[in-house]
Amino acid sequence: MTEPLKRTDAFERIDACIKQMMEDIPQLANIYGAFRGVLAEGAAVKADLSPKDFSELKIDGERFSQGVPLLTKESFVVERGAFQAAAGRLLPVMQESFPGLREKLRILNEVIQEATIQPEAMAIAVITGNSGEIERTAGTIEIDAGTLGFAIGLIMKPFAEKTAESLPALPEGMEWHQGYCPVCGSWPELSFLEGKEGRRWLRCSFCGHEWTFMRIQCPFCGNNDHEQLEVLFQEGRDHERAELCHKCMKYVVSIDTRDRIAEIPREVAALGMVYLDMLVQEKGYSPGATCPWNVIAQD
Repeated sequence: MTEPLKRTDAFERIDACIKQMMEDIPQLANIYGAFRGVLAEGAAVKADLSPKDFSELKIDGERFSQGVPLLTKESFVVERGAFQAAAGRLLPVMQESFPGLREKLRILNEVIQEATIQPEAMAIAVITGNSGEIERTAGTIEIDAGTLGFAIGLIMKPFAEKTAESLPALPEGMEWHQGYCPVCGSWPELSFLEGKEGRRWLRCSFCGHEWTFMRIQCPFCGNNDHEQLEVLFQEGRDHERAELCHKCMKYVVSIDTRDRIAEIPREVAALGMVYLDMLVQEKGYSPGATCPWNVIAQD
């Protein structure tokens, strides 16, 4: 098992990577810069968390083989004090990074710290995608549902990733063949090739878990007709790609790590390819997993 990073190292690892993105593609420096502080601080929050205890977890091999993830989304809800502490660190950073949302985020932080509305209820609504409850809660505190979902999702991210990391290794012989995450059931935000043979991996958009998947197959609809699958990239950056499915019209950004000298933290690799999100969404494709940075407004 990899030794967990300390808070400062975790912060600097992400901060330096996004700073390099800003230098590599200065046209998108405003987007990268907006997420630089909050993702770096999120990594620091995660580094401060203790692993969850899964010693009593019973894995149902039959259900798992039928495509049932190990955990429900409700399993990721955390103790109130820990959530309030994380919000107290992350929301002020978001206020600086997203000045247009500053007042709404200030109100949200106040509500969370005073527990005017149960933070646990907000978290469950957001991570389970309960749009009705999100709308109701947002209306109660007089901010919009989009801002509420955006902020709570970023606050929950360190907890979700620490939870997934804390799980024990699967028993030998247990395999997963689905395009959604075997831990939480969320769709992947990233596909990457690794190793001499270019084995394909997917990374979960919610909990960050990584699992192997078929090289020629759409994770979102299962399409494996190579004539309906396409890889798109820009000249000079052919290690970064968008994998398109003409059948379901969804895509996932992808990176080939085999010939890269410098490692890119996979936590932010998808953010680094937002230029591909812009390109393929103009062609009518939708991201298979919605991330805070890949919902591109169309004129």
